[in-house]
Amino acid sequence: MATSTHKAVRTHLLAAKTALASGDHAAATAATAAAIDVDADSYDAWTFDGKARFAAGDASAALASYRAATALDASHPAAWRGTLEAAGALGDAVLELEACAALLAMPPDDKKGAITDERRLEWTLRRARAATRARRHADAIDAWNELLCWPGETRLTEELGRLALVGRAACAARLDAAARAAAGDAAERAAAPGTRHRARTTAEGRHDAACNDALDASLEDLSDARVDARDVDAGDLFTASELDALTTAALTRAAARATHGPTPADAAIELLGECERVLARRRGDGDGDGAVARAVRAAALEAAAALDLGLGPEEAGWTESPSVSTTRDAASEDALVSRVRALVQSPSTPPPDEGAGVDVVDAVAAAWTRLCDHGRTGDVMNVPGSERATTAGTLAGAAAAALEDALVAAEAEIDGADAAATTITTASSDAAAAATDAPRVALGRAALALGFGAAAEASAMRGDALASLDAAKRGLRAIRAVRASGDPSTPSPRMPRLERRLKLVAAEALARVTRFDEARAAFAALDPTKSPRASRGLASTFAKDDDEAFIAVQNAAAIAPEAPRALASFAAALVHRGDVASAAEHLERACLLVAPDGNERALPPDIACALGIARWRGRGRGGGDAAAAAAARGRGSAHAALLAAAAATGATQATAFAHLSLVYDACDDAVRAEKCRAKALSIDASEPTAGAIAVDALLVGAGDAKRARRMCEDAMKSAPGKSAWAAVRLASIAHAEGDHEAAVRALQATLRASPRASRAWECLGASYDALGRHSAALKAYARAIETAADPANGGDGGEQTYAAVRSGALLQQMGRARDAREMYASALYGEEGPEGGPDATAYAPALLGLAECLSLEASAAAGGGAPGRAADAARAAAAHASRAAVGAGAPKRTALKLAADAKLTESRVRDPFASASTSARERGEAAAISAATAAAEARRLYARCAHLSPCDASARADVAAACASESCAIAERERTESSTAEAIAAVAAAERTLRAALRLDPCDPRIWTALGTLPSPSSGGAPRAPEYFAMRETALSRAVTLDPRHAPAWSALGRLYLDASRVGVEAADVAFFQSRAAKALDAARASDPDSASAWVGTALLRAATIDDAECAGAFRIASDLPNGGEGDVGRALTGAANGARDGGAYASARRAREARPVDAVAAVALGVASEVRGLAREATRAFEDAIELCDERGGGGGDFESERECEIVRAAAADGLARCAARLVGATPTDGDADADASAAIAAIARVAEAFAASGRPSVRRAAGCGASAAEAAAAFSIRAEALLSTPSGPDAVAASRALARAVHLAPDDVVVRGSLSRVLPASSSPENAWTTVRAAARCAPPTRAKAASAAARAKSRGCDPSSRARALRDVADAAAASAAAALASAPGGAHAESIAEVTAIARALSRAAHVAPDAASVRALLALASERRRATSLGSDASPLPGATDREPPRDSDPIAIVLAAAAGAASRGEMDAAERLCRFASRSAAEAGTRAGGATPRAASAARLLLGAVLRARGDAKAAKESGKILARVCRPPALGGAGGSVARAAAALRGDGE
Repeated sequence: MATSTHKAVRTHLLAAKTALASGDHAAATAATAAAIDVDADSYDAWTFDGKARFAAGDASAALASYRAATALDASHPAAWRGTLEAAGALGDAVLELEACAALLAMPPDDKKGAITDERRLEWTLRRARAATRARRHADAIDAWNELLCWPGETRLTEELGRLALVGRAACAARLDAAARAAAGDAAERAAAPGTRHRARTTAEGRHDAACNDALDASLEDLSDARVDARDVDAGDLFTASELDALTTAALTRAAARATHGPTPADAAIELLGECERVLARRRGDGDGDGAVARAVRAAALEAAAALDLGLGPEEAGWTESPSVSTTRDAASEDALVSRVRALVQSPSTPPPDEGAGVDVVDAVAAAWTRLCDHGRTGDVMNVPGSERATTAGTLAGAAAAALEDALVAAEAEIDGADAAATTITTASSDAAAAATDAPRVALGRAALALGFGAAAEASAMRGDALASLDAAKRGLRAIRAVRASGDPSTPSPRMPRLERRLKLVAAEALARVTRFDEARAAFAALDPTKSPRASRGLASTFAKDDDEAFIAVQNAAAIAPEAPRALASFAAALVHRGDVASAAEHLERACLLVAPDGNERALPPDIACALGIARWRGRGRGGGDAAAAAAARGRGSAHAALLAAAAATGATQATAFAHLSLVYDACDDAVRAEKCRAKALSIDASEPTAGAIAVDALLVGAGDAKRARRMCEDAMKSAPGKSAWAAVRLASIAHAEGDHEAAVRALQATLRASPRASRAWECLGASYDALGRHSAALKAYARAIETAADPANGGDGGEQTYAAVRSGALLQQMGRARDAREMYASALYGEEGPEGGPDATAYAPALLGLAECLSLEASAAAGGGAPGRAADAARAAAAHASRAAVGAGAPKRTALKLAADAKLTESRVRDPFASASTSARERGEAAAISAATAAAEARRLYARCAHLSPCDASARADVAAACASESCAIAERERTESSTAEAIAAVAAAERTLRAALRLDPCDPRIWTALGTLPSPSSGGAPRAPEYFAMRETALSRAVTLDPRHAPAWSALGRLYLDASRVGVEAADVAFFQSRAAKALDAARASDPDSASAWVGTALLRAATIDDAECAGAFRIASDLPNGGEGDVGRALTGAANGARDGGAYASARRAREARPVDAVAAVALGVASEVRGLAREATRAFEDAIELCDERGGGGGDFESERECEIVRAAAADGLARCAARLVGATPTDGDADADASAAIAAIARVAEAFAASGRPSVRRAAGCGASAAEAAAAFSIRAEALLSTPSGPDAVAASRALARAVHLAPDDVVVRGSLSRVLPASSSPENAWTTVRAAARCAPPTRAKAASAAARAKSRGCDPSSRARALRDVADAAAASAAAALASAPGGAHAESIAEVTAIARALSRAAHVAPDAASVRALLALASERRRATSLGSDASPLPGATDREPPRDSDPIAIVLAAAAGAASRGEMDAAERLCRFASRSAAEAGTRAGGATPRAASAARLLLGAVLRARGDAKAAKESGKILARVCRPPALGGAGGSVARAAAALRGDGE
């Protein structure tokens, strides 16, 4: 710089200095500007310009000038000092930090005083502050460290040293917080949705647990210096929350290591040491609001959770097994608990259950310490619900509400909600309004789990099972969260004892709220074989009667023989099983374990109560010293134990008072007994022992039903679940008063709380029954039976006989006879019979009900043409009714009447299985003898009834009916003088009895009818003797006069007139009698359209007037009604006479032949019907039987009216026999005689009978063993068919099919024969009859379910091994496969509805067959074929026909149109009218085009399409569519010659048009 320039600059700067000194900032600024103009590179000019501008208040311009100066010379301190000053004024921490660094880098200059030690200290402090404000935490930490280690001569003040300590620690904490947030962000980004919050907190916790030397050292120095960060004046460097966090940061990090570190136990012990050191350093420092002490408590609780401290024993008196215990010994455990207790009960803060604002830490600490003081659920004295347990589990003041709030906050925190708020209060808490704004310390997850455990056990001891279950579940959830956030390398799971305790408490709570299945699974997971408490809990999930419960408590007592609670539970089970002596021994041992001096007052109330009851039951009942034992007092007596239990408030207090009343009753101290009962009921109105005695005394002794009812109602209000006794008695009282609705309400309330009370269900059913609500009564009775028979689910295991009997009666009223019979039989379950069983009178209602059901079944079977089944049912009914009449107090009259009715029914049917003889005469003789025996028994039973009711006319009429039935049965036996005399005597006895009945009641039309229908005493047959005509006419006329609607009298009168027209009258009188018969029969049918006798008489009348069509119609109606064989015979004969192949006629003939075994006409009818059906063999046997019966019973005095009639029947039988013989000769193959072959086959069957039995083929037609000849013949025909199919000249399918058809007829249950017939029939027909024959083959096999059940039942009854039963089921499947193959071959093709239905039915049958025999390949293959065909037809596939598929008509070109029509119909059925219309129009156009191609003929598919289109359009409902529909339908209605449809399509269209019009 030139000298002149330098002088000019200095001149301007001197002027600026003078102006600054005088305060003229503008002049100073102008002077420095002039200096800069002279020399822009002058360092001094820029520096003075910055000073002038800064003095003028323009810090920004000053900073710019200083920056220009430092750019010219960075080694001079003046400009940097100005920069530092201006940056500080502007708040630019970065420039301030840069200026400090530049200044501190310059060497000391003590001569000029620009850079002194004091200034360097100041600049270092400015540097630390600037770095802190600039968030350059590493630089700030260095600066604060430099201050703390200042090497200069200037010493730091105490305040500056404390600031440096706080600054270094705070910056280190900020640096760690940034790293912590980064770790949380990374974990959150990597986590799946729904788990991000947990992942973040886990990552942050693990970061806190990791080592950070800088932060740890800073916090340690801060703690050693006893510096409270909140007391340091840090200005704006740190926020108040940061300073607050520094006070507890060391504890927070130590707690994180205990929760998230790899060695939580060691870290927890270190944490306890840290808490103790912190508390020792802070003691006496005046901890303000106690934030440090609160943090110490939170950390101490976290350490207690990590170490599983304060849980107490799982079961008092039991040493935990290694699988459920820790490795610490009891001494070290107690020492650790004492350390934690000292920390959480710090005297520096008020008790946690006092004061206005109680937070989470205080609440959990209060709960934990209280349980440590009073014991937890494992303590033998803490009986749930007792006074001591309730005291131990109840927190005082705001702590209880705060603990509940803590659970809610913890749940929200685990789920990811914002749980940063550490003061938790509820609106209901009185302390909420007084909560302060002081900072609180949040609780860690492990400590929260500890709090959950304390809350769960406290609730359990208070008896609040639901609260206990909720707290235990949340505690387990918190433990899972702790484990998920911990170090994965931890060798063992964290908090195992707390987890197990929570699982035990949760399982016990589940059992108390009757969620037994869940509780059972929970206890099973806890390995009850190694834990007495888990074993006892498992027992509580079963009913008391269940063996599983007994085994569980027995196991508990074996595991822990020194555990009083386990011994008491086992003793209770022994008492329930009646082993009172053993129970008393175990309870005495438990008493000594709890109170070695034997003082009952030191016992828990439940054990004392159980001990007293056991002593009372063991020594106070029965025996000569019962009164002395009851009167015993002092230690060791029942009285002392019960007094001790009664003195303690709890769940067993009422029970103790109730049993004390029993003791006083035994001592004849009625006053005290009554007081004890009153006390028990005042404590618990539902107490069953005292309540039942009191109510029964009121009902029986005092007769005060109103008070008894009030007591029952009070008991049910107090505890519906324990008041089944009250509900049952209230129901009885309400029944007596007629208030059934009240009984229903009472029982429903009880069952809502106790749904397994079987007696309550039974009483509810009785109430519904009385109200006429039969369906509801049935359901209630069913539940009563179910619960009584299922002790495992809470039932009492008793037999609910009343419920079963009433259910049977209701089912019988509803017409469900089979269900009613099963229900009556179930009421007799467990009966051992006459020897050693209970008295039959106990089962009289069930026996009578079962007898009535069987009697009705016998009557129905007799009317339906099943005489064998009717006879069996009648015999069983008589047997049950006779048993009901045995014993004193039995309902003899009712039972004898029912037994006699059953025997009368048996006498009126002819059991075809009474004899296995092949002779018709012998079979008929056996059936008649059996019927006569039954009639005689009925007469004796009716006579006993008449003796019991001598003035009852109906009883005498019943005797007469039995005599008449006996006469008819005797008349059917072999004719001898003695038998004739017996028949005449029986008729005479019947007449005498009826006349005696008429003297008692001359106005009973039934007695007059019985007198008018007595058989002729001369023959024992039908009433046809002319000499008795007047007497019978008079009796029947009197009956219809007394009751003009009495159909039996009208019918008998008509039959009487009809007989008179055919016996010994003039020709002129025939028309007269026939007209009178017609009037009488018309009146009978009008009175009772279902009178079979009237219809039979009508048919005979039409036959007499030669009206064959009306005759056949009347016989057909009569055969469908219970007719005793007359209508069946007439239908069979008229059907054969008309040449009709009537299957109903053949069935009627079979029924008539079985019902009338000695009737030659019935035999001829069967022969004719069989002949019409082509069954020549059966017809031959029937005609032979008819000839045999005619030869035996023909002539005068026989069953025939005259010898001429006998000759006519015999001649008809002989003619039929000749016809059958000729047909058989023509059908026999040329290679041998069929009869000889059959005989040889029968002989072969005898040799291989065992093989047939083992194969599952039935050897008899009936399980009773009768009809063996029919089975042998069937087997012979089957073998004959096999021979015909394997002849050298080729198979004769026609003859084989005939042979198999006869075999099926003889053995209809033999599925093997049916399957063979299904396979043979399709090959036996001519082409023109192929379809009909294949359809017949498809119907050969019976329903698969019935076949399978029948085959399996027969195999089981024969005692076959499993392989034999499997073969039997395989035979069933093979038969079903053969039938299904024929059905598939005959099912119509195309997508017709008929085809779809038939293929669906075939597939369903094959599915059942596949279920019966899953390994049957043929069934599976056919099922696949049927399923594919069903799919093709349903979806309208145009695929080629499947193999074996034929149709009744040749395939048509319109089959695809039929598929479209099927789709249209489906759319219409679903309401999709637009789609249906489109499809119909398409089908109509396609059909029209097909008709044009075929030469103009209208295809049937086109008419069907138009008909469906018209129907769819009419269904749309609008006028335009209806008009078009009318036009289309009119076109369809045209004659075929004019393009119409004709036939059924035209009729349908006409019907649609008529409906529309």
